Amino acid sequence: MLKKTVAIGCVTLILALACGSGPDSPDDAIDAGQDAVEDTGIDSGDKDTFELDSIDDPDIAQIDAFGDVPSDGDVADLPYTVNPDFFQFGPIPTDCVSGARCEVAFTIDAEPDNPFDPGEIMVDVEISDVTQGDSFTRPAFYYQGFVDNDGAPGQQYGTPEWRVRFRPDTAGAWTVTVLTTTADDRISSNQVEIEVLSRPLESPWHGQIVRHDTDRRYLIFEDGAPFFPVGENMCWWNADVTDYTGLGDEPGWMRKLADNGGNFIRLWMATWGFSPEWSYPEGSRLGDYSARQDRAWALDRVFERADELGLMVQLCMFSHGQFSTQNNPEWDANPYNVSNGGFLNDPRDFFTDPEAMRLTRNRLRYIVARWGAEPALMAWELFNEIDLTDIPEDASQFAVIQGEWHRTMAAWLKRIDAPYRHMVTSSISSFGTFWGLDEAVFSLDDIDFAQVHHYGNEVLRFNIVDEVPRLAQSYARFDKPVFFAELGVHSAGPAETAAIDPSFIGLHDLIWAPVFGPSAGSGMTWWWDNYIDPNDQYYQFKALADFVAGIDWALEAFVTARPDTSDTTNLTAFALYGNTTALVWVKNTAEDYSTLTEAADPAFIEGATLDLSGLPDGNWNAQWFDSFGYTSHARVEGTVDHTVTALPVPGFSHDIALRLSRTDGAR
Repeated sequence: MLKKTVAIGCVTLILALACGSGPDSPDDAIDAGQDAVEDTGIDSGDKDTFELDSIDDPDIAQIDAFGDVPSDGDVADLPYTVNPDFFQFGPIPTDCVSGARCEVAFTIDAEPDNPFDPGEIMVDVEISDVTQGDSFTRPAFYYQGFVDNDGAPGQQYGTPEWRVRFRPDTAGAWTVTVLTTTADDRISSNQVEIEVLSRPLESPWHGQIVRHDTDRRYLIFEDGAPFFPVGENMCWWNADVTDYTGLGDEPGWMRKLADNGGNFIRLWMATWGFSPEWSYPEGSRLGDYSARQDRAWALDRVFERADELGLMVQLCMFSHGQFSTQNNPEWDANPYNVSNGGFLNDPRDFFTDPEAMRLTRNRLRYIVARWGAEPALMAWELFNEIDLTDIPEDASQFAVIQGEWHRTMAAWLKRIDAPYRHMVTSSISSFGTFWGLDEAVFSLDDIDFAQVHHYGNEVLRFNIVDEVPRLAQSYARFDKPVFFAELGVHSAGPAETAAIDPSFIGLHDLIWAPVFGPSAGSGMTWWWDNYIDPNDQYYQFKALADFVAGIDWALEAFVTARPDTSDTTNLTAFALYGNTTALVWVKNTAEDYSTLTEAADPAFIEGATLDLSGLPDGNWNAQWFDSFGYTSHARVEGTVDHTVTALPVPGFSHDIALRLSRTDGAR
């Protein structure tokens, strides 16, 4: 299934402008977008204060912290009545470990029509760390088991039950207390005690991934350990979930990436993949996830495998096609559509209709309940390329509506995801800047990092070395990490991509260039299943992962630089100079990926030198790296400093990288 269409077909007036006589560069597109916003009177500076009369959205503060209170009756303020007979707990887990997912199963003496609707029955669990004296509440979720059919879900197994998942951060005694709210009553279980074991010393838990407080361009673990994402999109399966997790002698996409230094994947809840609701299979209904429990079971396996392999996951919960009639359109099959028994005549109403907002909150609650305690979860992504949903009739309201929807849903996610409150993001395509959606979304306080999606095609070639730094510089205005989450030389598909990048040099450059943008991680390629995997391009990630291993990104306080080379016509050097580490990427910019043949025979460069006069004071060890990982270079003899204006560059093809380490302490 192809994802991208808009970059090669101008399907609306704005896309015609962008694809035709419109902006010639990312900067032009950004400027055009800001001008368009100004022309419509939208304030592009602070979207935290959006007002929209047409949105009848309840104040987040007035919503119960963990779901909409059941509508019939007036029980919200009633105390819980302890009734242990109302609950039946499964075997109490004895293998819970600090920093890992802990799961408790139970049933309740109630049979709701829709157990996934907290407006009918809301099941929460109060969790307490007895030793530390801390407590928090997590939503529970309705669960159906399946037979493990060689790693894929087989037939349903057992009867449905409720489960709660949490991640204890310390060893010792913990307790759980189930709390249920219906239209008639509020009932509590007795406390159940769980003994949490200490984590093995050989597999330390570093905590969640968060933004660094000082250098907000980068990410760290909660214990201060650095995290620099190197990976790819891996958004849905081809055959079944074992494409991810492996089957027999086939290791699966995730293992192949991890074996080559990858530590991160971006994953969609696609309607043909992990989405909890859609108009099929038979028996599906809006807001009821019963018919797709096999897909939830499969996603459990992905998270478990990710944790085993050390891969972090960004989970994207909606994609543009679901609410589009033009761009990868899926509206005709959407359960919100009146044609399918829903209540919306227009996909644009999804973002403003009160009932749609309520159902969205319910869906987010379920997702948080089921996967919010996963150690491998890095971030929630609310929406993929929100700008490719249908544009409002009054286009000036596009940024306003999306800013308000994202403000509401990001705040809701942070509230129900207690105490973890994972990072939240969203994404736009290259065209989103025209509408001011970059400002509307990424300036919000509860959006933790910005994402860039950018593609080329036959007509608009992606000038990687020029455009990536400009995009990074522009998005840096949000004072948040910038992540190049989708990059590609062609937006249409793997065949078109291979046609203009037969040597995979464009793929290589897209992975490396964002590092020197700078950005919070490597560039992320899109065609994981039909380009990366069949062509065995995983080694491209390993070369970069080896080059950046062990760098404490935030503490380096990197500054960008462009050192001179002896061949200014053909060679360009990109650098990051830090307190104890300096990184340089020397590239033959006279050679474009689209000019290389399948034989991949780039020119061999020898005799070049690099000017290090911009290097911070001090003595530095220097090590050259083959950016493709084919060969190893000996460390440069002795030390170098800023007086070296002609450091010899080893012979190379296309590009080569240099890493310098300070020998006399940080500045």
